[in-house]
Amino acid sequence: MNQENLSKRINQPENVSKEKSNPAFHLFLYLVSFLSLSFLVAGILISIHQAINKFIPDSLDSSYFDNDAIKFGLSALIVTIPLYYGILFLLNRKLERKEIPADSLVRKTITYLALVAFSAMAIGSLVSIMYSYFDGEITTRFVLKALSFLFVSTFFFGFYFWEIRRSEFFKSMFMNFFIASIVIALASMVLGFFVIDNPTTARNKRIDNELIQNMRDAGRKINLEFKGQDEFNQGLSVRQSQRDKMILEMAKNGNTPEEIEKVVNKFYGGDMIGKLPTNQEMNGKIDKNVVYKTKEGSFYELCGDFKIENKTGGNNWNSNGDKWAHPAGNHCFVFDAKDNAYNNYPIQMKVN
Repeated sequence: MNQENLSKRINQPENVSKEKSNPAFHLFLYLVSFLSLSFLVAGILISIHQAINKFIPDSLDSSYFDNDAIKFGLSALIVTIPLYYGILFLLNRKLERKEIPADSLVRKTITYLALVAFSAMAIGSLVSIMYSYFDGEITTRFVLKALSFLFVSTFFFGFYFWEIRRSEFFKSMFMNFFIASIVIALASMVLGFFVIDNPTTARNKRIDNELIQNMRDAGRKINLEFKGQDEFNQGLSVRQSQRDKMILEMAKNGNTPEEIEKVVNKFYGGDMIGKLPTNQEMNGKIDKNVVYKTKEGSFYELCGDFKIENKTGGNNWNSNGDKWAHPAGNHCFVFDAKDNAYNNYPIQMKVN
């Protein structure tokens, strides 16, 4: 029996190897490793690209710097740097000890699948960068973004392409990548902390954006009142018909013209269109932090106290966001009630 077993071992091909133990655990390690790698690379690129956006602003892009994006990038780096490099070091140690064989099916399959996914994301990101360039992005910004993207993606892709093909597991080559990639990740994180808004500034921006949103709501209601509409978009013709019906019924009932006028004014506000509502009429309908001031004709002002200056009006939901630019302190925006109630913006220039 022993001779038969010895014969089987001698005749077994050398390239046939099996996981010594816990193949399911090795699968788990590789999956988490590549999942954390995707967030790590995203965090690195986001930090670099948002730094480029901040230091090389584009006047055509009112939201050129996205503080929310840099917050996500930093969060990704803080979480994944210890996770990814801890698992990567553990996997390499298992390979050195031959606990995971070089031709492990788990290792090769997951790595090649990850490379395919990484390639797809890289192609999509490069297409997005090229699109921005053709859409008029500043050449310097485009070149820096493209170069940083190509460097980071080639660096990590090249390592894994080499790693999956190696059969000997010496520390020197692996440690070169390990140390260099940690330096890149930490440098990106430091860069992110350098450009991100501090928590106080971020909170003040949120407060100011909420004030602008309340002004938008107030402007919508004022414009609807001016046009003889209500919150349910009940138009002038419907209200006019109801008004005429009320007048006819009251006349049939023998009410005097004075009585009819008094009742009609009570329910329909006298003039049906072309008149700005008074402060008293808007009381309780707009936010308490928004001050409403009527001007001549169809023009009115909405005023409020802003925490910080915003010269671009960025993060205000659309390409007209620069019209919401404002200084720190009390500031009034001028509106025209004739504008679309659901797409109204201040009629003012950007803050210098």
